[in-house]
Amino acid sequence: MRKILVVLLVLSVLGGAIAQEGSWSLGAGGQIGTTIDFDVRTYTGNSETQVPGDSADVDPKMFNDAYGDWWPWTDPSHAFLNLTYNRGGLSTGLEFTTHDGIYAFVSIDGDNYALMGKIDFEWAGIGGLEELWGWYKFFDGAVHLETAVISRETTFWTSGQFFFDTIPVNVEGFVDFYDNRSNFLIVDFGFSGINFGVMLPNTFGGSNPVNFNWGVGDNPVVFNPNVAVDLFEDVLGAMVIGILFAMDNVEVAGQFNMANYGAYLGAELSLGNATFTLGFEGIFDSENDETSASVGIGGHIDGGVWDAGLNFAFGYVDTDGDNPFIIGIQPSFGFNVLPDNMRFEFVAEFGFTEDDFTWRFMPELFWNFKGTGAGNFYWPMDTGVAISYLMQKDVHNKLSVVFKYGF
Repeated sequence: MRKILVVLLVLSVLGGAIAQEGSWSLGAGGQIGTTIDFDVRTYTGNSETQVPGDSADVDPKMFNDAYGDWWPWTDPSHAFLNLTYNRGGLSTGLEFTTHDGIYAFVSIDGDNYALMGKIDFEWAGIGGLEELWGWYKFFDGAVHLETAVISRETTFWTSGQFFFDTIPVNVEGFVDFYDNRSNFLIVDFGFSGINFGVMLPNTFGGSNPVNFNWGVGDNPVVFNPNVAVDLFEDVLGAMVIGILFAMDNVEVAGQFNMANYGAYLGAELSLGNATFTLGFEGIFDSENDETSASVGIGGHIDGGVWDAGLNFAFGYVDTDGDNPFIIGIQPSFGFNVLPDNMRFEFVAEFGFTEDDFTWRFMPELFWNFKGTGAGNFYWPMDTGVAISYLMQKDVHNKLSVVFKYGF
């Protein structure tokens, strides 16, 4: 009841204050999905309940689940409504969801500055931030200054990245915020195809003295500005220095992480409809007995209605356990069966260690009901059907079907 009263109050104030100017817009959508798990020994939905015994002893289970195997990046069955007011570079509004609460957001987009803030009403009284970041640009964009309490999903000074879902050989760089919403101060200088700069993490304190992470489940990060961090160890001592060179069809990027003596190097070369990538990432913190490295090489071809890729990666982890070496292979293929409506995708992963072999297959089929173009689960299909079948050694054997609706 308290949340409803707060929302009504916000709507009445906004409506009275800005009814004469600007424009309002509505957005809505949702998805309804189900999963059939044929191997409930190891997985029965989001709870990841362990069931002993052979899978043949247990009947397959059917449950509401996130699409495919991307939890928490996709959501279970839900609906949402967005109410947005726009006036020039100002955008503000409310987002109602059936599965994740009520949010309020505001964004300012100027010629050389921007701000974004988003809160969860359920957690607002204790600092329930979903996003809070902003940036300035100086000297016609040559200097980019960005500050974030909880950052946007972006990255700096990267090229030639490799992402394996199940094999620990990823090459991502140390300034990558897609998986780890962070707080920081970044200064980036750009001149004639070269960008270089520094990131100072943990600049704005917070609940976690090392980094901001996503909350548990549906809960946002709870920000506490009164939690202090060590200036020399957690800020200056964790500085990341980065550089990116981009010209015509060549990109080369590098980073150095002072916190763990980490080094990253990535490169990308584009030749017509083919792209080739090379990446290296290593951590050489001998003081804390932490040494690891990954190197990858790959290629991708875009043939218009079809595309294909192949990535190889080699990883090394210096631990007291077994199998310090691992090799990963990741082939992928996509085909627009109907250019306006239907797309098929397939990705596989193979992992080799000294005494183990792992594998993972995931074919997917996407049907765009509106006929706005063949695509995947995220774009351009806001209304349609997504079907996936996930098979992974000793872990998954499940079929997922999701019906998406968008307005």
